[in-house]
Parts: sequence; structure tokens; C-alpha cells
Amino acid sequence: GQDNDVGKVSYNHSTNALELGTNGAAQWSLDSSGNWLPAATDHGIYLGVTSATAANLLDDYEEGTFTPQIFYQNTSDQANVSYTKQDGFYTKVGNLVTIKIDINFSQANNPATDNIGFKNLPFTGRGTGAGTLFYVKGQTQPYIQIAPSLNSSTALFFNYNYTGNQGVTVGTGSKSIRTSFSYMTNQ
Repeated sequence: GQDNDVGKVSYNHSTNALELGTNGAAQWSLDSSGNWLPAATDHGIYLGVTSATAANLLDDYEEGTFTPQIFYQNTSDQANVSYTKQDGFYTKVGNLVTIKIDINFSQANNPATDNIGFKNLPFTGRGTGAGTLFYVKGQTQPYIQIAPSLNSSTALFFNYNYTGNQGVTVGTGSKSIRTSFSYMTNQ
């Protein structure tokens, strides 16, 4: 007889499908077109939860590009930014977003002592938190990118002492930033 406590993997000739089963019966099958049956939106592996939550689904995977911009809190400073390169790449798995930015920009006027950061991130943040150290070409001090706050798509720059309002320290002229960082999203 068949042991009902043992899982099985088999091929069903009549349906041309690979079957996965327990308790002596097929529970899922993969048909010849690559479809899992029975069809359901919640198939996959959930991380950190006991019920189906889209942000915790392992197959919630996405990658793509976006156009990052420098964020200046002062509106006139923001209007005076020009770009020669704006490459942004992202990978999202569940609720973790990993960003890669390669951006060249210039600021003609002397910026105000206001916040500066990256804007147009592809997903909004889940909350505040520390980010990654990076350098702006031509600057000697490192900056820290702070994860976007709740429902924001802007990540601010702080100095190594966690002091904000770094727009004036980044300064004028041509700048280059290449960095990557990760943050949590609720999207």
C-alpha cells in the first residue's frame, strides 16, 4: 500500500503533467505549457508571515530602470541642476528594494543650506533608517544616504555625523555620484 505521510513527485502520462503530491494524491501539477494547477495567485513561498501577504511573497520579483534626479529642498536650487548622466537600476524582491545610481550633474549657483538627496526612486519607503556611505566626486567627506521615509520616494544625504542640510557642502560645479543602497518598501 501507499504511505500517506510521504510526498510524491510523478509524471502523469494522460495529462502530460508533472505532479507534486502528499497524502497519496496530487496537490499541484505543472502542465506542458508551464502552468501550475490549480491556478492561484498565492502560490509561492512567503517570508516572515503565516498568511498570504503580497510584499512577503518570494515570487514578488521585479527589476528595471528609473531616472534618478538630485533633490534640493530649495526650489530655485532644484531648478538650477543640469545633468549629463542619470542612470538608475533597481531590483525588488518582496519588500526589499536595491538601488544602483550613476549620476553626473552640475549646480551653477551656490546652493542654500537645505536638504539634498536622490529623488524619483522607483518605490516609496517604508520608514526611516540609515543607508550607505558614498562619496561625491571632488568632496573629501563621505555622505550617508538615508532610506526614504514612509511613503516618500526621496532619499536624503547626511554627513558622517548624521547631520542634514548638506546642499551647501555638496557645493557648485560638476559632480559625480556612483552608489548603491537598499531600503524597505510597502509597495
